[in-house]
Amino acid sequence: MGKRGNGEGTVYQRKDGRWTASITIGQGRRKYLYFATQKEAIKAIREINNLKDQGIMLASKDQTVAFFLETWLQDTAQPRLRPRTFIRYQHMIQHQIILAIGNVKLQQLSPQLLQRLYNGELHKGYAPQTVKHVHRLLHRALHDALRWGLVVRNVCDAVDAPRVPRHEMQVLNA
Repeated sequence: MGKRGNGEGTVYQRKDGRWTASITIGQGRRKYLYFATQKEAIKAIREINNLKDQGIMLASKDQTVAFFLETWLQDTAQPRLRPRTFIRYQHMIQHQIILAIGNVKLQQLSPQLLQRLYNGELHKGYAPQTVKHVHRLLHRALHDALRWGLVVRNVCDAVDAPRVPRHEMQVLNA
């Protein structure tokens, strides 16, 4: 089987012996995946077509953290958040997350990068509770990205949430 028709995708062998699975993922863009065998390539085409049939969009490798968080906030989070919470999320995304890691590709986001963000830039400029809120926001957004198939795992799961030190309550005497 050299090629497949009907817009399902194409499977062909390259000169170097590898098999290529090529599929249209929207608006004329094609995704190319490479495999050692023809059987693996055909299986990949079927899986991608199943995802497309379920309405799951495949993430572009060029999608940045900034683009994802801004669209997630407007399209997904805003309808289910209270107005003040939405404003707080918007502020955290714009001033803490995007400034630090906004230009990183969503697919390349790593636990080491998040740990560096929490311990470095945010730790020095913000209260520990704020850093923990940033972690929770990222975890929630990446959980949705995982459900939608935009990322293969939620990297926040691999990073310990920042600790907030407990202070003993000071009680006023008479």
